Amino acid sequence: MAWRTLSLSFLFLVSCGMGEEEPLPRATATHTGLLSRLIVDASVPGGYEGDVVEVAAFRLTRTNRGDCPWVAGGGDKTINASVPPPGGSKDRKDYLRALGIRGKGPKSFTHEFPFESGEVNSVQVFFSCIGAGSEMLRVVTLDSDGDAAETSPVQTITARVDPHLLQFPIERPSSKSEKRTGIRLEVLGRQANFSLLSMSATSSPDHKLLPMVGTGEQVDINRSSRMAAGLIEGSSWEATLNGGGEQDGSVRLSMSLARPKWVKRMTESAALIVSYESVDGPAELTVAIPHSEEIRWHDVSVNLDGLKAGASTLGLSLVDEDPDTPSALLVGDPVVTQQAAEPQTVLLITSDTHRADYMGLARSSAMVDTPALDRLGRRGIYFEDCQSTTNVTNPSHIAILSGIHPRDTQIVDNTTQLSTQVETLAEVFQANGFRTFAAVSTQHLEPSQSGLGQGFDRFESSRFAKRDGKHAIGQVQAWLNGSEGSSTFIWLHLFDAHAPYDPPSQSSLSALADIPKQGSGLGIEDRYVPRWLKFMEVTNADYVDALYGAEVNYLDEALTDLLGSPRIADAWVVFTSDHGESLRSHNVYWDHGGLFLPMVDVPLIIAGPGLEARRSGTEVQQIDVGRTLINLAGIEGSDYPGRDLVQAAVDGAPDEARFAIAAHGLQASVSVGSWFYVMDLRDYSKPTIPLTWIHGQGQLFDRRRGVNSEENFAAENPEQASRMRERLIAFLESGSTEILGTASAVDEGAQANLEALGYGGFTARTESTWWTPPAEDDEDDD
Repeated sequence: MAWRTLSLSFLFLVSCGMGEEEPLPRATATHTGLLSRLIVDASVPGGYEGDVVEVAAFRLTRTNRGDCPWVAGGGDKTINASVPPPGGSKDRKDYLRALGIRGKGPKSFTHEFPFESGEVNSVQVFFSCIGAGSEMLRVVTLDSDGDAAETSPVQTITARVDPHLLQFPIERPSSKSEKRTGIRLEVLGRQANFSLLSMSATSSPDHKLLPMVGTGEQVDINRSSRMAAGLIEGSSWEATLNGGGEQDGSVRLSMSLARPKWVKRMTESAALIVSYESVDGPAELTVAIPHSEEIRWHDVSVNLDGLKAGASTLGLSLVDEDPDTPSALLVGDPVVTQQAAEPQTVLLITSDTHRADYMGLARSSAMVDTPALDRLGRRGIYFEDCQSTTNVTNPSHIAILSGIHPRDTQIVDNTTQLSTQVETLAEVFQANGFRTFAAVSTQHLEPSQSGLGQGFDRFESSRFAKRDGKHAIGQVQAWLNGSEGSSTFIWLHLFDAHAPYDPPSQSSLSALADIPKQGSGLGIEDRYVPRWLKFMEVTNADYVDALYGAEVNYLDEALTDLLGSPRIADAWVVFTSDHGESLRSHNVYWDHGGLFLPMVDVPLIIAGPGLEARRSGTEVQQIDVGRTLINLAGIEGSDYPGRDLVQAAVDGAPDEARFAIAAHGLQASVSVGSWFYVMDLRDYSKPTIPLTWIHGQGQLFDRRRGVNSEENFAAENPEQASRMRERLIAFLESGSTEILGTASAVDEGAQANLEALGYGGFTARTESTWWTPPAEDDEDDD
């Protein structure tokens, strides 16, 4: 595959100042501490029992319209609709028949039929929702009065022309069997048109309603995700272990437990039984299942004392003395670990919206105080010249965690998920026995929106647009304590430096002591002042700049204990950013719209055992940190793309052209040596932003003039501008045509968070190629 081209890595590097070859420090291949990841290693002997029984079903066709049992309600008008088939078709004969409701507002489709409560526990719905945005749906059963009895969890989908097929599990009844009179599909009604093609009510065995052991899937409960599977009463898990036994240290089973949303409550008699083979014969442990009204993950662990050495069998079973309430449980991130001889820790820290010059180690450093990061840089490799691949959060992190440039993923917004066909950095570490964790500090990086959950055993996100980095750091520290003795890969994302600037720490605010909040004005028209800044009543632009610096000070302060901990002192650590920030240059005010140097110059530190401390002037991009970490961890056989940045720094590798693509494909850039060229890929302007991009317009900047220089050298040096333009166009035209992203469902809250961060109001990119010459491209670069 084109995006999986492997950059070859040399095994030996030249150590600067010694004049002889020395091997690059690499981890020793050793036991990772992980004996079993039960989600993929366990199975159910004999399989699962029970078939899906269809209780009622109806599919609307061309010939049965008169017999349609659905009663439509809400909206403006009920119509007979025609819906394109999955995958689309231009032939109207292929269209599918549906019952439609036009108009915004709540809508419902009711199917009346008699059944007993508990007889229907799953409803499959085939429907189409046309519009631009998200829609929320749920299914309810109806009691004898026609009111809602049992309900399904609410599901959010993205409106589109192609139909959706969704499965809705129905919560278990809270009482003995009662008469039910039908089911109803309820639609919130944000979108104008909703059409129902089929609805099927079934009685499904519990295992059909939960992720299956052997594969599992990411299960999100209150923004906390686990790779999980369902444990069903009567269907035990069984896995083979191959551990060293008690003589080599205690063996531990750790996992997270949660009640499925469709299970109202678990009986007090329900318990989890762990069975294993000990040196004295069969052993059994009973794990109490935490009971709480709130559905959330509960972390539990037990020691498998006396586990026999060599191959042995581990079993997990769910038992319940109440015969009338079959039990089901979600088991997340279940692992069996044993103290590793030399466990490795790999930590990737991405500080969102962090400019390269806002570091104490930067030669042209701004007024910031970053002692913790400076110490990290002094014991590792500090890269003086690192650039990002884009100026927007999700696409940049997708590039970092896949090694694939936004040109080739074609993901340039915060609402497109990375395709599961792409192997991520977390999946590489996971496949090599590492436990994998992620903690992010903004909602739009969560797995359902970014697609970056794949490969992570646990993934913690935020329901807010921005959360204090200390919360994510605290989760990382807790994970490190819980995974002691196991090799671990962690991605920590911090959002503190991103607007709105509101540093919470008094010590970080010390930088503002001599800068008044009020002054002669911000230097821009009121309509261009960011919305978040208007509420702060600031009239001194220098004060706003200092607020940004205070945010950087705060995140450094928050990282102090983590970076100073003994485990991280011996870990492979990368610190970088997804993109930078323009404080006031290029008509971009305290934001990162546009693809200029303040937005693409980012910090980069790589530190770890045996790395010789150095400052490197080698021109690099942070997209290559994944390949570098894989090499440093001693993982072999992976075709993860990229080049080894440690090798590049030690060898003093020749400069390579670095390319970037802006959010929504509005601009693209190329950096070669001291020259930086930006070209507008489409016309764009907005009344609230003092920017106007003109399709084909190019600007040439001399990087030696400083990151904030706005002097355009295109007219003065047309030959250089032309060479840079041709190189950039060749890059854009040589990209992969395979789309590696899918639209994610963005609900109302998530959309509001994006708009609060300044990501709303852009027109979606619809072109199939990055670059199309203007109708009259005269190659001028004014």
